[in-house]
Amino acid sequence: MYEIKRAKKRHWGRIKTLIEANPETLEQKYLPKRKEFFVALGPRPEEGGRRPVVGCVALEAHHKQRLGELRSLAVTEEERGNGLARVLIEHTLLHARKRGVKQVLTITGSPDMFRKFGFDFFRADEKYALINDLLAKEDDRSS
Repeated sequence: MYEIKRAKKRHWGRIKTLIEANPETLEQKYLPKRKEFFVALGPRPEEGGRRPVVGCVALEAHHKQRLGELRSLAVTEEERGNGLARVLIEHTLLHARKRGVKQVLTITGSPDMFRKFGFDFFRADEKYALINDLLAKEDDRSS
């Protein structure tokens, strides 16, 4: 039903529209590069033309491809509940494996969804993921 492809230049406007439709859950200012995105294409319209972009996800590689970050997962309102997020996550993890990525992280407000794909929290006896939002501090200083 869906075709998952590497994002092309012509998809960029629709990717941004999907992300902008979710300001409460997705980073808006610092998006991954276009080449890091995959898009989900829906069925071709009856009147012809290009298949619409109905979802997107990005895989940003860090630290010489050892670590990947799954980012900017977005699905159109019409496609929610149809399993498209699952398809996009599975595709991204498969792509990460093929690239030799050893670990994939995600920052999410929906941990239960990602736990279904093997994501988990750090255990108490392991390392912790900490963040220092330097840009937010910079914004605070300039106000």
